[in-house]
Amino acid sequence: MGWKDLVRSVRDMALGRRAAPEPAEELTNYQFLLRDYDLHSLFLHDEIPRLYGERDAMRRAWQERDFAAYRAAFEAARAEGDLAENGKPRYLLVKDWFLEEFMAIPDSDDAGPRHEALLDGFASYFREDRCPSRRRPMPMRSG
Repeated sequence: MGWKDLVRSVRDMALGRRAAPEPAEELTNYQFLLRDYDLHSLFLHDEIPRLYGERDAMRRAWQERDFAAYRAAFEAARAEGDLAENGKPRYLLVKDWFLEEFMAIPDSDDAGPRHEALLDGFASYFREDRCPSRRRPMPMRSG
């Protein structure tokens, strides 16, 4: 036990805090900083005000199973190629917002039918979209 640990334990006793249990494995320097300074991570893609409209539109598109709106938003964001303030490409945020409900289903043995039920609408959209009589021309990428 070093001085830092001794001072922390005396401070915690004086403030009536319980000592935190020692972690089972060695922490990284990053994890030490988070613990020592009581820092917490946030899902920053939900906290970017300029993207609230796009976020809400993608959540609404999922609820309405409007896959055409998702595809259009995804392709537009990909074509623009910009990054959000959290450093993530905007097209990935569009995908995350759209699939949020799907990804929230816990990974368990009985989750398969729930996932499949949600994917049926997606599959039928892409079958119809691939039909030659309904196919929309895809923009050509230069490069």
